[in-house]
Order: sequence, then structure tokens, then C-alpha cells
Amino acid sequence: MLKLDSDVILSKKVLIPTGIVMGLIIIVMIFAGIFGGKKSPMEYIFQLNTRADNLSHTVQDYNKYLSSPSLISSAAALSSNLTAITSSLANVTQSDEYKDLDKSTSENIATAETEIINTLNSTLENARLNANLDRVYAQQMATQIFDLISIETSAKDTTEDPTLKSSLEKSISNLNALYNNFSNF
Repeated sequence: MLKLDSDVILSKKVLIPTGIVMGLIIIVMIFAGIFGGKKSPMEYIFQLNTRADNLSHTVQDYNKYLSSPSLISSAAALSSNLTAITSSLANVTQSDEYKDLDKSTSENIATAETEIINTLNSTLENARLNANLDRVYAQQMATQIFDLISIETSAKDTTEDPTLKSSLEKSISNLNALYNNFSNF
């Protein structure tokens, strides 16, 4: 028979307060998930438009340094898709609802997106200088496409505009194909 040391067994003095604290943490997380952190469709659209525009510049800047023909082709297709995303959002970004987006919210999103693209650019520049850009570029673009798909899915799930939903569904489908190209490089 296995004999347990009394120091190893959790006492009720430790177990009950720990359970209470964990229960409170779970309740706070549930309320945060239900009542907080949910973005409006316009916040997702702002984030998507900002990400697509920023990423488009990065793709254009680094395409000239790629050496693999298949990667160059995928990068060109990505560039085209990013242009299509920003074009398809043109009507939405001119709407009053979009223009009425809280200034601090849009600034926070823009700041976060700037940090993301700056990190990406730094990673790609280091890879270019270390002569392994193709591999790193493919990995980074797969990650960026995955993020774009996630943002588009959230925007699609929160909007009630059927035209926008349809446009986002088409874009998600196109990006899924590109994701496979980059992730399988």
C-alpha cells in the first residue's frame, strides 16, 4: 500500500481558499468574455483595412528580394488579394458608422497594427540580411494570412450587412488558398 507523506496531501486550509480564488477568476473570465472584449463590426473592419494596407506595403517592399519563382508567384497573388480587400472595404470605410468609430479605439487599433507591421518588417529585414528571406518570408506571410482570415471571420460574424458578409466570405476563401501556398513552402 502506498503511504503518502502528510506534507504532500493538501489540507482543507489550502484547498478551500484556492478553490474560492479559482472560482472567482473563472467568473471574472466568463463576464469578460460575455460583456467585454467584443469588438463592433466597424472595429474589425478598421483593423482589417489597416492590416491589409500595411501588409500590402511590406509585400511590395520585399517581393524584389525573393528568389523562389513559386514564392514570387504567391507573393504577387497575396498583393492582389490585399488590394482586393482594401477595395472591397472602400464603401464601408466611407460610411458614417465607420467614420464615427471612437477615436481612442481607432488609435489603439492603429498603434497595435503599426507595432505588428514593424515587427514583421524587422524580422524580414534580418532574414534578408542573413540570406534566408524566402523561408522566413513564407512563414511570416502564412502567419499574417492566418491573422487576416481570423479578422475577416470576426468581421463577417459580427456584421449584418449581407454584401459585406459575401465579400468577406470570398476573401476568406481566397486567403485560405494562399495560406496553404505559403505554409507548404
